[in-house]
Amino acid sequence: MTPYQQSIEAAKSWKEAVSAMWKRQRNILYLNIGCTLLAVIGLAILIVIFSKAESVDDVSLGSVVSILALFGIVAVASIAAYVFMWIFFFDVKKWQAAAPESLQSAIKLLKLGLLITLIGSVASGLLSSIASLNLGMLSDIIGSLADAAAFAGIIIEFIAIIRLRKAAAMPEIAQKGANSIFIGYLVSFISAAVGAILLIIAITAAMISALEVDQTANEETTEVVENSHIFMSGIGEDIAGEDMEDFSEMESALKASKGAFGLLIFALIISVIGSLVSMYYTYRGWWLIGKSELPVLPEPIDDEVGEEVTYEEVEESEVIENNNESSNY
Repeated sequence: MTPYQQSIEAAKSWKEAVSAMWKRQRNILYLNIGCTLLAVIGLAILIVIFSKAESVDDVSLGSVVSILALFGIVAVASIAAYVFMWIFFFDVKKWQAAAPESLQSAIKLLKLGLLITLIGSVASGLLSSIASLNLGMLSDIIGSLADAAAFAGIIIEFIAIIRLRKAAAMPEIAQKGANSIFIGYLVSFISAAVGAILLIIAITAAMISALEVDQTANEETTEVVENSHIFMSGIGEDIAGEDMEDFSEMESALKASKGAFGLLIFALIISVIGSLVSMYYTYRGWWLIGKSELPVLPEPIDDEVGEEVTYEEVEESEVIENNNESSNY
């Protein structure tokens, strides 16, 4: 096989691999868009329910069932996306085989990160289910290790993308795609960190407000008993003043609880927006890589072959003429 034919085969293998990867990522994109829309709808329903309901008894059974159905559909779509990610892993393996030798180590690193992430994520889900059965601390420890492994896999993928976006052997459009995926990873990390910080603050504020409400309720119960004796003694004005002070403390605690819930909603909104922006850059990157092509060597020129034939014919005619001249002598 000539170098020209080898370059054609390499370009063909590259195109088949990157096209298959984009096809898989496109399927995952559709599933993620559906999951995100359902999550937004579920979040909106939660906001409406808790903003109108004054107590838990006001929440209808139909609302609860509809929210559970939405999250059930999201779970099914997530499982389908996980299956597509395994298919994508084997597409990356084909991409590694079709890539130039200088790119194969970075693609191999990407493949390793994907494998660790896929195994770690499913192990984390299974171990979380086991941990819910209260089988001991060991399952919790193993579950934490699985979460750490999945996160380590994502970091390895991130490093591989950094290497690919700067690789000279990558086609120019593929470099742009790798850079777009790099931005998607950064946005995902930042939004997840900000959302986690706000979530921790919201949970802490909710716990503090709950403790304040509980403490205020206990103090109010104690003071009711004491105030009953005071009332019997004829001191009614002090009772009214102390009751108003207790009511003010409870009202401030309830306001803090509402503030914590609002902060929780804001954390979820930040996470959803960050997820959408990350999805845009990530899938745009794989789309660009899917459009990339390896360069092909220029095709040999037929005129060069023709010149060689002409030279051989001229040389043969000269030999015949020389023989004829020698025979005449």
